[in-house]
Amino acid sequence: PVSWGVMITAYVDHDKGMLSLQLFKEMIKQGLDPTRATFLAVLKVCSNLGSCVEGMLTHHYIVSNCLEDDMMVASSIIDMYAKCCCLTDACKVFKHLRHLDVVSWGVMIAACAKHGHEDCALTLYEAMKEYHLLPTESTLLWVLKACGDKGVFKQGQMLHCHIVKCGLDSDMCIVNSILDMYAKCGSIEESFHLFDRMLSRDVMSWGIMMAAALLNDNHRELFKKLVDQKQLEGFDADDAILTSLLGACRQIGLIEDGLNCFKFMYNIAP
Repeated sequence: PVSWGVMITAYVDHDKGMLSLQLFKEMIKQGLDPTRATFLAVLKVCSNLGSCVEGMLTHHYIVSNCLEDDMMVASSIIDMYAKCCCLTDACKVFKHLRHLDVVSWGVMIAACAKHGHEDCALTLYEAMKEYHLLPTESTLLWVLKACGDKGVFKQGQMLHCHIVKCGLDSDMCIVNSILDMYAKCGSIEESFHLFDRMLSRDVMSWGIMMAAALLNDNHRELFKKLVDQKQLEGFDADDAILTSLLGACRQIGLIEDGLNCFKFMYNIAP
């Protein structure tokens, strides 16, 4: 079984998903029992291919080999079902787990948030806290997304406080997600307050604030504030952000400002 597993894993690592599945089926056909590592590799393939049928078969073999209670295997099964858009099956696996760890909670929260089940994601997050488990940074990003998509300002604000207490408020991805959460909750003031206090900003930070400004009733004033900020110096915008910026300027009538931004970003003399 080990040599079979090595070959299957090698195929997976070299993006030969279909070949790895064929080899896995041949292994089963010959009556060999896959190892834990082999099952994890095959589950990864099913996730990447979005093949729920193959994933279900793999899940069946895992149960037959009494590995369904292994936390890493169980989390991979949940993740596989979620990525195959089989959220009901993912929930069933999660609910039947005897023990829940940070990874299994995180995978289930991510699955719900990704597929538009914000209420479920937020409920799971609150339940996770009752077990005194600290969420990973990845899980926090998904919970922030759920707060923003659902528009629950108070819960998002409490999450922001938790992030500050944990010392994660310097992580650029997390801070950008907080900016986006506040903007989607309709609290543009909180977004700008946080944005102004950021020691550094990246392309995503500016893009989020541009989009937020356009969603606000005072969009002209707010958007112009972004354009005029001295901190714009040194900002390395990509084509997507520049296109967004110019389109926004045109939409709210700031044609001259848009032209100035274009010249500034491409170092064209005025």
